[in-house]
Amino acid sequence: MSKIAFIDVDGCLNPPSGEDFPSGLVGEITTDQKEVFARLLHALEGSSLEAVVMNTGRGIEDALYIARSLPTPKLRYLLLEHSLYGYDLERDCEIDLGQLAEALGLLEIASRYRQIETIERVVSWYTHEGQAILRDKIARDCPALPKRGNLSMAIPDGYDAEGLIEELKDLVKECLGSETADKLTYCHSNLFVDCIGSVHKSDGVVILMQHLGYKPKDALIVGDGKNDLDVFGKFENLLCPANAHPEIIEMTRERGGVVSEHPFAECLIRHLEVCAAV
Repeated sequence: MSKIAFIDVDGCLNPPSGEDFPSGLVGEITTDQKEVFARLLHALEGSSLEAVVMNTGRGIEDALYIARSLPTPKLRYLLLEHSLYGYDLERDCEIDLGQLAEALGLLEIASRYRQIETIERVVSWYTHEGQAILRDKIARDCPALPKRGNLSMAIPDGYDAEGLIEELKDLVKECLGSETADKLTYCHSNLFVDCIGSVHKSDGVVILMQHLGYKPKDALIVGDGKNDLDVFGKFENLLCPANAHPEIIEMTRERGGVVSEHPFAECLIRHLEVCAAV
């Protein structure tokens, strides 16, 4: 039985309708989202899980709002902006994951946290110059989401995510050079395109696992998008919903994980209920 779960947010915690959690959450979550969270809360409390971590590309404001709508003591940590930094919900404070990796002797991971100035420079460039250039190229405005070290933007209506990534790649290479461009990774969910640097989702998972004394076999990894490929490729106890990206579904099957017949949060709810009944 799994002892700790690392759960993606977008695509994995949505209600049956697939209703998205908007960026820059203001006010209360919707009735449908409240209802599915109530069912998820019940399933989590009845499960063998000791700890739950939201592992998301979202920034701190969005993630905190969503997490506090799921009030269980099992939900202890957040991994934010693809593990750029963390948050301890019990202590109500941020976690410097690079510093923690150093303290734990995870020196290779710690070295990647010391390289985040590259993506920070890209975010600054895009905010002050790149956004206007991209708008002129594709005739759509793609403002950067309020993040510290991920360049993220909502996918414009009617625009293809892969196409947006290619335009952004070309623009970064043209304006900032190949040396910077080659250090970046691009991915997307159903809602957002992300440009990230040297740190990835799996790094935060490894750090927290060692910090809390868990072994790889203790972890359940739940995700649905291409931004989860990194962490899915490094763990084996995998779960993805029916709405997951085809590459995630393929990797889950190849690595002996579970591809649910249920979409969104229903996937995790049903999985926890089945495990509790065994």
